[in-house]
Amino acid sequence: MSYTQVQICNLALTRMGANGHIQSLSEASEEAYSCSRLFDPTLRAALRMYAWGFATETDTLALLSETPDDYEYAYSLPSGCVRPLYILPKQDPPLAFEVRGNKLYTDVEEAVLKYTQYVDNPGMYDDAFVEAFSYRLAADLALPLASDVALQERMLGLAERSVSAAKVADARQGKSVRSSHSDIVSARA
Repeated sequence: MSYTQVQICNLALTRMGANGHIQSLSEASEEAYSCSRLFDPTLRAALRMYAWGFATETDTLALLSETPDDYEYAYSLPSGCVRPLYILPKQDPPLAFEVRGNKLYTDVEEAVLKYTQYVDNPGMYDDAFVEAFSYRLAADLALPLASDVALQERMLGLAERSVSAAKVADARQGKSVRSSHSDIVSARA
């Protein structure tokens, strides 16, 4: 399903038990004002919660001329990077890096970064992300709209569970189940 900002806001309002819904983020209501004010920062927080497939990008980093004391190279983070994930090739333990502001420091020459990109087009969000994001938005709306800390904590817990479920689904995706039957038994079937 393709979502809009208003649909995600209304989903968050429903999840927190609000009576009203909004038609637009610019309408004259406390719900619309709060949704408008909190949507972007909550979106950024939700994107940082997990390496969402629709928001994962890979880029060769732009080398900076500065030479840091504690690393060999300094790079500029890609525009829109909300969460650096790892430097390619992915290995265990991961290649070390440190982020300070919009710069990434590492000992890797010609670094290629896998990262979570800021995506503000709700039509690109997958269902698992919308579920987690709407609970996270409901948590952020709980205080300004309901003044309810317990509700906020419940919504945060549900957002975390949604992310956990997304991680499990992601880990299972693309894995095939090996049959315990031999080829001869399969041929007879």
